[in-house]
Amino acid sequence: VSLCIQASQQVGTITLPSSKHRQAALISAESGWAFDDVFEGVTVLHCADKQILSYICAVNGLNENAFETWSTGNLMWLRDLLPQTKEFQDSRIMTFGYSSEKSTRGITRVLKGWADGLLRHLCSVRTTDEVSKA
Repeated sequence: VSLCIQASQQVGTITLPSSKHRQAALISAESGWAFDDVFEGVTVLHCADKQILSYICAVNGLNENAFETWSTGNLMWLRDLLPQTKEFQDSRIMTFGYSSEKSTRGITRVLKGWADGLLRHLCSVRTTDEVSKA
């Protein structure tokens, strides 16, 4: 579980115990929370409690998912393990999700589009108030 500020809003990530629980969460509007399992763009997984000393943004490979790539079972190592390591406690840890379905046609153009999207998302996260003041 994580809870971070992103674009002046609180954003949390949770790992549910099964796909049945995930589907129920995605269709439930009663909680007042918005659930998403697509992870498009930047998702902040960990924010240092004090001054941020480093920024880490993990990018999944082709035909992969921005969250599941870094997970095994209920453990999401970027969120659950990396912040517990002394060297990364003062980091802002993020993942970048994009539509990574591989196609052989025009792959160079597609890769450039993904790279441009990554840079736009990182700039938008970097220019938010909570990061600019750090």
